[in-house]
Amino acid sequence: MMIDFTVDKLLEQTRKKNANPGGGALVSLIGNLAINLLLMVDRKSYPTINLEIKAQYRKKRLLEISKRLEEVMQEDIDKINILLKAYKNEADQKEIEIKTLSAIKPPRQTIDLVLEAMDISDFFLENGRIEAISDGQIANRLMKEAVMSSIINIEINQKHVTYDFDKEYIINRCNKLYDRNVEIIKGRNK
Repeated sequence: MMIDFTVDKLLEQTRKKNANPGGGALVSLIGNLAINLLLMVDRKSYPTINLEIKAQYRKKRLLEISKRLEEVMQEDIDKINILLKAYKNEADQKEIEIKTLSAIKPPRQTIDLVLEAMDISDFFLENGRIEAISDGQIANRLMKEAVMSSIINIEINQKHVTYDFDKEYIINRCNKLYDRNVEIIKGRNK
């Protein structure tokens, strides 16, 4: 299980010619690390009960997303391994298509989860600890990169199957959330 790797084991596995985990799982990990980095901006307490309630709700959801991304990392590894085995065993085209569509699901889920995290990150960027705002800025950038890299992963697999994927919508949404968060950070840094 990828989640059980030490950092040195992860690096060792990643540099192998037959890398396991591959890019899709690593992108999910990067998105997950970004979400947890964003949580460093959280405060121990907020000045009003209303802000405290909003913080607790958003923190709970970010932790749920983080946990789901842990699962998605492994799903990516497992589904890619199944697809590679089908190619190795010279499976028929229909089986390859089915397994390819299955392999597209984890990067698609990474996109959806990370976009949701980007959407709710504004609260922590606006109200969180100013001394950790640079962590929020790095988290925002890493989340954007996780979405964009997942798009690449889907596009590569999509060439071999019919898959309805609105790339432009995702890119526009990601850029809008990213830019909004950058403006919040700039406002806090004045």
